[in-house]
Amino acid sequence: MKKIFLLLVAFVCLTSYGQVTKGKIIYSISVNADENVLKSDKMGSTYSEMSKTAGTFSYVLRFSGSKTSFQKENKLIDKENDEDRMISDLASVMFTTQYNYYFDFKDNYVLSEIEGTLIKDTIKPINWVVKSNSKVIDGITCFQALSEIEYISRDNKTKFKKIVAWFAPSLPYSFGPKNFHGLPGLILELTENRTTYLATRLDFKDAAINIDFPKGKTISQDDYIKKILSN
Repeated sequence: MKKIFLLLVAFVCLTSYGQVTKGKIIYSISVNADENVLKSDKMGSTYSEMSKTAGTFSYVLRFSGSKTSFQKENKLIDKENDEDRMISDLASVMFTTQYNYYFDFKDNYVLSEIEGTLIKDTIKPINWVVKSNSKVIDGITCFQALSEIEYISRDNKTKFKKIVAWFAPSLPYSFGPKNFHGLPGLILELTENRTTYLATRLDFKDAAINIDFPKGKTISQDDYIKKILSN
């Protein structure tokens, strides 16, 4: 039954939007704040500000052929002070991402950019479990996919985080927010920990989209992790 379902998904992918090779997707952010932390005397007010600030962020996914980029949208904020910038940076660390991501699926590598540092790594497959659960997002039928991602925390322990994605087979692009990819359709909604990325605008008519990868000296993902853990 599962194989039949996946074949149907693939068929929908091949028969919709087949000629479109460029696009831009805007994702808004919502945060399901931890009530226990909100009630904390030590961190509650700061955590509340961070979660509210993260909810004002938006990110843009661009793709052109086999290349994609994922970046935070720059917004001008009047009278932003040092405290506002600090809260914004902390909100990115805790709830979204400080990285810009650039994927080249043809040459099978990804660049992650953070504060001028370029980290280069091969694109690794994500072990998705596709479910038959479906829902409609902005008029587009989406199906659920689940994954568990292994990562090394700052205390040098291996941990896992659960990912819930909703992808649209009618949009045959295996891209999504951050560094999530590999599903038979564009990811329109993705929840990672307490943060949800929701596609709020889809533009497949912008012929001027070009993906410019940053240039400069790169380090490997392993070396970058070692550097972070040593600080």
